[in-house]
Amino acid sequence: MEYARQKKQLGIVLDIFYKISVCVLIINDVLLFTTSSSEVYLLGLKFSVAYFHMFVITLWFIRLQSGKISRSAVNQLTLFILIILSIITGIRVDCMTGVVGLALMMTWFLLGTKFPKFVCNPVTAVSTVLISYGFLYVAPTVMHNSAVRHFVVDILHRDPTMTGRTNIFEVFPQAFEKKPFLGYGYGVSYDVMSWQGIGFVPDTQNGLAEIMLAGGLAAGALLLALIWNTIKSINPQVGKMRILAVTSFIYALICIATVEITFSTLFFACLVLLANISKEKVKA
Repeated sequence: MEYARQKKQLGIVLDIFYKISVCVLIINDVLLFTTSSSEVYLLGLKFSVAYFHMFVITLWFIRLQSGKISRSAVNQLTLFILIILSIITGIRVDCMTGVVGLALMMTWFLLGTKFPKFVCNPVTAVSTVLISYGFLYVAPTVMHNSAVRHFVVDILHRDPTMTGRTNIFEVFPQAFEKKPFLGYGYGVSYDVMSWQGIGFVPDTQNGLAEIMLAGGLAAGALLLALIWNTIKSINPQVGKMRILAVTSFIYALICIATVEITFSTLFFACLVLLANISKEKVKA
């Protein structure tokens, strides 16, 4: 991507990538709606399916401002279809996280149009990451409150443990404090968390916590530094719409990281994408 930007071909590369992504999306969704229900799809698990739909919407905005598509009724309809498809697919695969993520992305985008200096601010980005991580320590106490528990169980008819997440959040600190600086190593979350005596635990169910369990405070600090430097380098007044589109998607993934593992390849790819498109001069 860096090479393409230096050769002033980044727009072409992203245009090709968008078209390929749409093709993959169509194939995935056709299989999803025409075959028997499954927990694994062409794009992976249900979370990967939901996030990929959001990513394609992000690419649509990038193409719009790059001049690859016009603001015609057909293209506006395409965006509408992508949004509706994202919602329907999220419901179909039973991933309300994706539906909420789409709402979060739109919220951040609208917020960015009004307050670009706030959204495109490294302090805001890093603070959002820390807040999403802090939820891990607050959630168990809140859910143990009788009033909250009554509201969740008797009125909302939901699991008070957030499908086991509060149990995981309660034992994470004792696992983390044993190796706080360099962590346990990549890919051992299942083993480490399952040693804590609460049964089968796939991961920490929190984005930053997962990073820190693997690489300790060092990895957590590096992640925050990467996010800080990426957001700090952008100028929201240069290519405003596409900058906000990618930034909003990144913020949505950060918010979802409160209860899911979203600091994945897609997240880091978006940071690279944001860093590169912010260096291209396009019409705002």
